[in-house]
Amino acid sequence: MRPSSLKFVPPSAENADLVVDGSGALDWKVERVRSEMRKRGLLTGAG
Repeated sequence: MRPSSLKFVPPSAENADLVVDGSGALDWKVERVRSEMRKRGLLTGAG
């Protein structure tokens, strides 16, 4: 997994609108992802 991760993730991250890197407070990052999804009409229903 790690060799593939190192090969493909960093180049993909360069094109990402939002990168969640696994450090810091998770609650804030989850809400940030949800907010972006709402803005783009990708999150529907309760929540």
